[in-house]
Amino acid sequence: MSLKNTAFLIFLVCLMIGCGNLRDKIDKGNRYYNLKKYYDALQHYKSAAQKFPQSDIAHYDFGNALYKSGKFTEAAEEYRQTLASENRVLRQKAYYNLGNTYLKLGDLKYAINSYKNALNLNHRDFDAKCNLEFALEQLRKMQSQRENQQEQEGKEARRQEGKDEQSEMSREDVMRMLEALKGDEKNLQVLQLLHRIPEKRVQVEKDW
Repeated sequence: MSLKNTAFLIFLVCLMIGCGNLRDKIDKGNRYYNLKKYYDALQHYKSAAQKFPQSDIAHYDFGNALYKSGKFTEAAEEYRQTLASENRVLRQKAYYNLGNTYLKLGDLKYAINSYKNALNLNHRDFDAKCNLEFALEQLRKMQSQRENQQEQEGKEARRQEGKDEQSEMSREDVMRMLEALKGDEKNLQVLQLLHRIPEKRVQVEKDW
């Protein structure tokens, strides 16, 4: 056997051992994952992803375990590393799970884009379609609330400006009236009224 053939066989053996090691780690992770022991599953998936960074399935499974553990930011990073996969099915699932992760993080725009990408890869994905509609509805509500808040703040600012102007005009009017009424004893009662300090009133909002 030539040296070239020997080297090639050694390469194949190493490759098979490496693949077996990856498969073993993922299988162990899957067993724990199916038992809902997500922390234990996470350890095996993490080991697989770190030792075999080129493995899309390792990053995908690692992302799933992170998601189940409530580590959404880290899960999103693992899913993103799966998006370049040549496996269309895996890529579609990664987009869908990434959409769910962004939804958990409150990033509606990124969630919507992820669901759209998932549907582009599989337009029959009913879950992606439902979640996309939900995310769009939440975004509409958020935008509507923001617009209403801005409108209320604008009204309050205009009302406050009007009060300040009215208050300033009232003080000027009072001064003019005081000057006009000085020395006029017949208008003593009017003077007393003008010197009274207005009572502060609190407007109770209607509860409906």
